[in-house]
Amino acid sequence: MPKIDRNSIEDAKNIAELFLKDVKVRKTVLSFLFDSIKYANSIKPDNWNLNLDKNGQFIRFNVGHEFCIEIFKDKTSILCLKKSLKEKIKGENITEVTFKGYNKNQKILSETFENLPDCLSKVPDSVGCYIPHDKIVDYIHLFKKSNMDFIRYGILNTTQLPRMKNAHSIGFIEYLNTCDFTFDSIPLNENRLESMLKEERRKANTLDLEELRAKAETASKIAIKTKISATQFVRNQYVSEYVKKIADGICQDCKNPAPFKSKVDGRPFLESHHIIHLSNGGEDTIENTIALCPNCHRKRHYGEGVV
Repeated sequence: MPKIDRNSIEDAKNIAELFLKDVKVRKTVLSFLFDSIKYANSIKPDNWNLNLDKNGQFIRFNVGHEFCIEIFKDKTSILCLKKSLKEKIKGENITEVTFKGYNKNQKILSETFENLPDCLSKVPDSVGCYIPHDKIVDYIHLFKKSNMDFIRYGILNTTQLPRMKNAHSIGFIEYLNTCDFTFDSIPLNENRLESMLKEERRKANTLDLEELRAKAETASKIAIKTKISATQFVRNQYVSEYVKKIADGICQDCKNPAPFKSKVDGRPFLESHHIIHLSNGGEDTIENTIALCPNCHRKRHYGEGVV
């Protein structure tokens, strides 16, 4: 199998359909995964990731440092907390489910979990639950609450490693957002998106022209789209308007007239810029704000040697 592109919606779709061939099974498992990601994101949006394995062996949802849901070709593994799971499955006949724990580095599988050691050392009371795909439609609802309990503990008490964040699959998130779910789409934390794009740019800068063309031609032709969850400053519009009027259509850096007129109000187009960025503690005041043409504004933010 060729290497999987984690940013490709098409690769994500192909792996999902390969692992979950039955349409009802696919919708059931992906709906469960979707709900779990939404729940994790509502608690701590920068401390989870979804890993589409580059070799096409698994789909793995991680919360903090811990794996939470793993989807394979014939089964799905769901991490739970034993106490709440015991309450939910009491009296249920789920003999096809296999439970997993670890004794040091040795995996232990069992038909029951009461005497199993914890599956993850950093999550007390944890147990892995292997559910075969031919039974998952009937069983998966029994594991939802306990999986949510696991998510809350894992995401609040452990922290992701950089390599885990770098393995995040934007393509699979976007694929989930295109599925027929009756929920809002999963937002992507702005810092995580920028981090992933920065890594992609770094890799691209190491390629020669022929390699870049090959990458560009084999990449998905459909641009990825995602909602961004971000914190942003609400700027004082009176300050912004004041500095633009004082500038009177002349850029305060290059001293040239604004390059075009705004189609909104017909005035020379300038943009307000904080000399000391708000994110660096700058104040939203007239003294800390200037009016710039778009070119000088971009230069202030991205120009080499520019403060």
